[in-house]
Amino acid sequence: MNAYLAPILVEARLLPNRFQESFGNLNEVQLNWKPDPETWSIGECIDHLITTNRSYFAQLEAITRGDKHVSFWEKLPILHGFWGRMLIKATAEKVTKKAKVPAAFRPTRSNFSVTILSEFGVQHRYLLDLVEKLQHMDHHSLIISSPAASFVTYSLQDGLTIIFQHERRHYRQALALLTRPDFPKNT
Repeated sequence: MNAYLAPILVEARLLPNRFQESFGNLNEVQLNWKPDPETWSIGECIDHLITTNRSYFAQLEAITRGDKHVSFWEKLPILHGFWGRMLIKATAEKVTKKAKVPAAFRPTRSNFSVTILSEFGVQHRYLLDLVEKLQHMDHHSLIISSPAASFVTYSLQDGLTIIFQHERRHYRQALALLTRPDFPKNT
């Protein structure tokens, strides 16, 4: 029923280890380093993922319990596919143009401890647990709302695709900082 999810979950299960392998040996200076004020640090990328993923939990938990309220916007059948396609394209791994991040999803602070990696790992495992509980449901027919704008709705299938694609995108964004010649070296 949800065959689309199998390859996504294979990669999603590996992601916390990739974060740890790539960024686990960084010190706080490196984790918080920014090449300019407009570019996020590695810590900010990770915090952004934590903040964004957390915003979906209430809906996913309600679906697993079978008591999710269906909003007015979710009842309108016309726009789900449009919003889903648009957001899948907007969160694609290859950035064609920089998007403005809704305030609700911006990093919550700018100075991070190395514990941010373990926070991400714990939260990511919880997200995967929720998704496992949803496996038996029809992801194409279940409709959820964007945590950033309630009138933006899409199928659970599109929503999970967006979430995990978004994680890969910001992993690559953080990884790119390591390759910059001006990235601080270990001291």
